[in-house]
Amino acid sequence: MKHKRITLLLVVLLIAAMAQPVLAVQFTDISGHWGREYIEEMAEKGLVSGSDDPATGNRVYRPDSPVTKPEALIMLYSVLDEVNALISQDDHTSQYRSIMQSASIPEWSMKQVAYALRAEIISVGDLADFMEDSGNPPAQKQATREEVAIYFGKAMDQDGDVNDTAATLDFQDAENISSQALPYVGYLVEEGIFSGDNQNRFNPRQTITRAEMATIMKRTIENLKDEPIVIQLPDNGSIQDEGEGKRVNGEIDHIFSDTKTIIIVDEEGNTFLYEVTDDSEIIIDEEPAEFKDLRENQTVQVRVNEDNEILKIEVNPQSNQLKAVIDRYFDVSDYYVLDVISLERSDEERRFRVHDDAEIIIGDRDASISDLKNGDEVIIYHDGLNAVRITSLSQHRIETQGIIDDFSLRRYPYTITIITVGNREMEYEIAEDVRVYLDGRRGDLDGLSRGDIVSLVVEDDEVVNIDAVTRNRDETVKGTILEIVISRPNRITILDEDDEEVTYSIRDGAAVYLEGDRASLGDLSSNASVELTLRGSEVVEIEAGRSVGRNLIQGEITRFYDSINRMIVNHLNPSTDRYERISVYVNRDTVYIDEDGRRIDFGDLDRDDYVIISGYYEDDSFIAGRVIVVDN
Repeated sequence: MKHKRITLLLVVLLIAAMAQPVLAVQFTDISGHWGREYIEEMAEKGLVSGSDDPATGNRVYRPDSPVTKPEALIMLYSVLDEVNALISQDDHTSQYRSIMQSASIPEWSMKQVAYALRAEIISVGDLADFMEDSGNPPAQKQATREEVAIYFGKAMDQDGDVNDTAATLDFQDAENISSQALPYVGYLVEEGIFSGDNQNRFNPRQTITRAEMATIMKRTIENLKDEPIVIQLPDNGSIQDEGEGKRVNGEIDHIFSDTKTIIIVDEEGNTFLYEVTDDSEIIIDEEPAEFKDLRENQTVQVRVNEDNEILKIEVNPQSNQLKAVIDRYFDVSDYYVLDVISLERSDEERRFRVHDDAEIIIGDRDASISDLKNGDEVIIYHDGLNAVRITSLSQHRIETQGIIDDFSLRRYPYTITIITVGNREMEYEIAEDVRVYLDGRRGDLDGLSRGDIVSLVVEDDEVVNIDAVTRNRDETVKGTILEIVISRPNRITILDEDDEEVTYSIRDGAAVYLEGDRASLGDLSSNASVELTLRGSEVVEIEAGRSVGRNLIQGEITRFYDSINRMIVNHLNPSTDRYERISVYVNRDTVYIDEDGRRIDFGDLDRDDYVIISGYYEDDSFIAGRVIVVDN
């Protein structure tokens, strides 16, 4: 998140006034609830409220009900307001009203949503996922735990320097936390604001409850209340009036392709909506371009007329370019420092910061800063002191190391993709006369596999030498087919013998057998037993049986996946007389009956219950219509 330098510093001294007696808020549905203390304290501060139960007339909080995305931002705003941590007290609704109305944001939440946009807690593009697509008015979408972590993390990260703390997260489901949320989850866990459940799971995709929100609000207030408050007032320095229209320097935040309009966030964080017409001149890297070539996050300079129509938009404008020769560069942990000497003025020396998201281009391919050499001639596209793109004008030999993520031998030119330091993905073309060494011996490309450790020599943008250390040679896994996806690469998902759902990439040319006969991927079907032969992490051979279509399954429940409403049933297939683990999905229409014939809920089912399930297949997934417990 971008935060501007302080143009006006206001130190806010919080002077405690004489406390007036406050009547405790009484909710009748939180007695004995784990979150009672947090709920009552936040209610007494006026930061949360309940509602009247229409059946009893009692005041209730509904602690286990989900929180929607607009509601989550209202709660966050209340917390920041409570501790005077808002970056601005202004109401920004008018600035974003047209955008919020187009996304059907409720009127009662517009002030807080507009603040979140202004403070860059959310982006305009995020609004598209706030409301359901249907309904009048459309329903609000529920907020997940990781989405709320992003909201609170960005709001608390005043300097925008949250480090990637993924390595310190020991949640059992840490791999399920999205890359966007990961640093904020790590930060909030470290600050004691977020925690996992009693099974050490973070549950990132699980909807957050009203009790959990009250807890997070209280902990956030405790974290922020002793922090000094700094308020920044923006100016309009990035907007200049010229004879041929108004000029704005900034960054493309969102593109509406259907209406050919774009949202620009200027250098001070102000948001503008402009229209691109047929007469608009579009320039990218000094070359004429078209509307379809524009991308979000591009640095731009635009000139607009009084009707907010773009006269000219220039991506990476010349004023932000420098042709230079690299003197040196070095790592300072958070970014690289790059020292260069101007080619146009030899006495001009410049220094830039190169962050991980900077684009490095050598020839016509993506590269990393470590591929650059002292003495290389480059063009630097920069935003102030930050280099956003570096294009090398020099060709040279590159040596790099990494782990094979993918390689394609389908058509020439062949390509190889490796994961290098910092999890950076790099793709290279393979020279026709490439030399390949496997564990120190001469080999060929067919001997390579995903997961192998390789050292590459690249000359003139082609890999001319591959030295590989092979890993994890052939092993077999057994299970039941859940899904086969035809793509690049093809993928197969199975339920293995440990009841784990695992997805593998299928290697080009992998052998496929169906009950001993040679077959193709198209001959396979879900719920069939399968044995996979793996080389590295790729499937090189598939041996499958035939699945039997059925609308009735029975057996013992062996596992639940509550977050996605799925359970695993150990079913005896009458055709093969073998037990198969069947993945059964339930929905709001599923009926549950216990052994006494009474209606029950999904949460009343237990592992080892023997059940008879009737249902139907939908896109290779078995959907339960009725679940009858025979024995528990």
